[in-house]
Amino acid sequence: MVLFGGRPMQVMWQDGYRFGPAPTAQTDVDEVLRFQKSFAAVPFVVTQTVAHLLAIAPGEMILLLQADGRLLFHFWGTVWGELLTAVLRENKLVVESVNEYCLYLAQPLDKLPGWTDALVANAARRTAVTLTDRLEMGLFHRLLPTNVGVETAVRQVNLPKFHQI
Repeated sequence: MVLFGGRPMQVMWQDGYRFGPAPTAQTDVDEVLRFQKSFAAVPFVVTQTVAHLLAIAPGEMILLLQADGRLLFHFWGTVWGELLTAVLRENKLVVESVNEYCLYLAQPLDKLPGWTDALVANAARRTAVTLTDRLEMGLFHRLLPTNVGVETAVRQVNLPKFHQI
């Protein structure tokens, strides 16, 4: 017996990770199934629209000094913002993603460091688990072999387009 969608269900058949639930009159359950959904990613085009409404030119970023660091408003969206954070970490910077608009830097930065295709690809692979949550790769994506799941997430990120911004 499992609790599925708030209702007790009897498992009629099972095949690996698939199973067939059926309603039951019993109220005792052995296990409660919970599926955790992450929040959807805010796309690049949306954050760029917000930047435009704030009179921030395409490609422009805003650096706001704080007492203990800097906030870099990139307006690159959730996925590319996470990837930018990972790229900066690959460049040995202390950085944390704040949200789809901004990241936190612990040290001074007057321009973004240069990066190569290989460095960006490596950063994308290192942050693939975070990216799969944001890309909504599906409930069973985590059941794929690790290398297949990582490469699928990296392809979804669209690295060629990331290099163009």
